[in-house]
Amino acid sequence: MPARTKNHFFRFKQFTVEHALCGMKVSTEACILGAWAPAPATPPTRILDIGTGSGLLALMLAQRFAQAEVHAVEIEANACRQASLNFARSPFAERLRLFEQQDVLRWEAPCLYDLIVVNPPFFASSMRPQDQRKQLATHGVDSLPPSRLAACCARLLSTEGHLVVLYPPHEMQQFEQHARASGLHPRQQLCIYHSEKHPLFRLITVFGRQPAAGKQQHTLYIRQANQTDYHPAYVELLRPFYIIF
Repeated sequence: MPARTKNHFFRFKQFTVEHALCGMKVSTEACILGAWAPAPATPPTRILDIGTGSGLLALMLAQRFAQAEVHAVEIEANACRQASLNFARSPFAERLRLFEQQDVLRWEAPCLYDLIVVNPPFFASSMRPQDQRKQLATHGVDSLPPSRLAACCARLLSTEGHLVVLYPPHEMQQFEQHARASGLHPRQQLCIYHSEKHPLFRLITVFGRQPAAGKQQHTLYIRQANQTDYHPAYVELLRPFYIIF
């Protein structure tokens, strides 16, 4: 994990993410999404982070793709304040643009995007948290249902672009159905496990407009079998970002 100080920010190698104002804090799976999300064959020049929260994914993508302009959309006011501060203090500020308090389902985007990355809400029926900000970030599936999210991403994606989405396994299966109905087809998938002794934790799937012969499967373990040491593949993936690696 990134270096922690007082639990209100995470310091990465090239930037810092403060998240005290956000319902959803910096998480391991979000960091994996930002580090792994594959780009199209042609390096992306326009990238979109939907529901940016603290701005974590937008910042990671701005570091990875130095030639790209990165747009971020966020609906919650406090998260917008947080992302705006994080963007302004980063070395990528000139390439980051935040669209504040925008519902992406109704948002009129200024362009189409070569890479869209989403870490969406997915808990629909579990106990909802007391904190309204966290409820919106983690349980707001009613405000961003998979069917409408898929259709929205299809509208915003360029012809050769990639959509990269993170969900738990069951929710990903449902989203893939909606994506296909919107003309987006799964091309690659990363299966994330805490360790070899744990069940499947999260899936990250890459979608494109062109049907693929098959979905390329990749596996990532966060820790080794002893559940103490980080797995070498995880270390290598996050090395450009985590101070501890």
